Amino acid sequence: METPPAPFNEDQRLAELLSYEIMDTSSEDVFDQLTALASQICGTPIALISLVDQDRQWFKSKIGLDAQQTHRNVAFCAHAILQDQMLEVTDAQQDPRFSDNPLVTGYPNIRFYAGTPLVSPRGFALGTLCTLDNKPRKLDANQRKALSTLGAAVIAQMELRRNSRELQRSIEYKDNFLSYLSHEIRTPLNAIAMFSRQLGQQVNQLNLPLSVGDAVHHIQTGGDRLLDIVDSVLNVKQMKSGRLLSIPRTVVSKDYLANLFNLLQSLNTHTKLGWVLDSSCPRNMIVDDTKLSQIISILVNHCSKRLPADEQLLCEVTFSPAQIHWVCRALSPLFSEQDCQFLNAQHHRFDEQFHISEKFLDLSICKNLIALLDGQLTLITENELSLAIPLGICAAPVATANDAPTLHIKPEQHLLIVEDNEINQIVISSLMDELGISHALVSNGEDAICAVSQGRFDLIIMDIGLPGISGLEATETIRASHPELPIVALTADAVTDRDYMLSSGLNAILTKPIAMNELIRMLNHYLAA
Repeated sequence: METPPAPFNEDQRLAELLSYEIMDTSSEDVFDQLTALASQICGTPIALISLVDQDRQWFKSKIGLDAQQTHRNVAFCAHAILQDQMLEVTDAQQDPRFSDNPLVTGYPNIRFYAGTPLVSPRGFALGTLCTLDNKPRKLDANQRKALSTLGAAVIAQMELRRNSRELQRSIEYKDNFLSYLSHEIRTPLNAIAMFSRQLGQQVNQLNLPLSVGDAVHHIQTGGDRLLDIVDSVLNVKQMKSGRLLSIPRTVVSKDYLANLFNLLQSLNTHTKLGWVLDSSCPRNMIVDDTKLSQIISILVNHCSKRLPADEQLLCEVTFSPAQIHWVCRALSPLFSEQDCQFLNAQHHRFDEQFHISEKFLDLSICKNLIALLDGQLTLITENELSLAIPLGICAAPVATANDAPTLHIKPEQHLLIVEDNEINQIVISSLMDELGISHALVSNGEDAICAVSQGRFDLIIMDIGLPGISGLEATETIRASHPELPIVALTADAVTDRDYMLSSGLNAILTKPIAMNELIRMLNHYLAA
């Protein structure tokens, strides 16, 4: 018996084989169907998809054979991977390479073998698609061609399998990254929102200078705007659909525009910004204010960089029954010639951003957002531009974050707060103290389980990303012994699937930063007097 030598590129070939992560996996219909088809076309009782690793040939799919693998030294396929073309042995008893092979002299009594190499797109022969018989035979030209075609289909399925696995891993990595990003951004925003609100209350109580109140207000507004942008980027449905969505809401027109103008003025201290708001401004308007703010901010920032230090950038806002019109003008040109060409060019999608020059990145984002809102940007002259965005008009008063409901809960309620972040501990404790609610604080899931077993609690507020066991695991354990105890998640992770979280036994989910009105509504719901 002739022992097959290893290919000259054996180390690279084995690495390629391992990269498919297919060895010792379960049978799969798509491969079994190809094996069955090879057996039928070639008229043989045995057909195999054989993959050759360091010491064995292993069968991913098999028809007519009980064995799952054989030693590489006796494998016909170990010979087949050494050549570019199909290996066909018409009568193994008459072939000196195989006549005394134990697979010929004993079970399965091979006489005929035909194997087409399974060559990866990178040129490595990983194994074969082969057919075997216990009597001599010879394939005709059509059978040989069909077997080669089926072999190519096996490799195509292996590539598809690997690509699908890598895509799934990329999706998981993206989800994990977005979850981490959400947590790391929303956690400090939680502190900013809480402490700026408390500072605002103290400004009023202590009659501090107006400038201090304005500064605190800018912090609140900037934090709220950043949170809106973070939410728009991290929105799960938008990410999974592969596109951003317009999310309009009702806002108080003058308050929204005043806050935006004041914020832009504070960020563009090197430019004199002038604002004119038309008297036709409606009380309320329905618009995606987050994306409208992004659009105006990009344009103002871009234009202000082009102007001399002492020149004014004048912005005028007018309204028609179904649109908001924003006009920006100055004495000096607002855009370069290249900017104008880019703005007048056809629309670029978000997934084309990586192919756009960095100097046009802000304008490209702006164009995409304008298109998303069905708006129109017009360069009237090099010194003047006009933006028109559709909107709705709402006459009813708009509820604000300060319009928190009144707390109505049973007396002497005791809460357990499970939170590991020190700043978040201070924030949630401050909120509970402000509401006059008794609470205990632990920093991990194990301590939460212990606390519940030793004391009485009326509600648990549970962080999810805890050291040790997660908040979800702690919830499942607590739920087993306290099925009626309300457990509400308070998490900075806005990406994790809500249905999955709720299936772990949570009653509700709140996200950080904590909105006082949402917190009070939740407490009233579960602890109602």
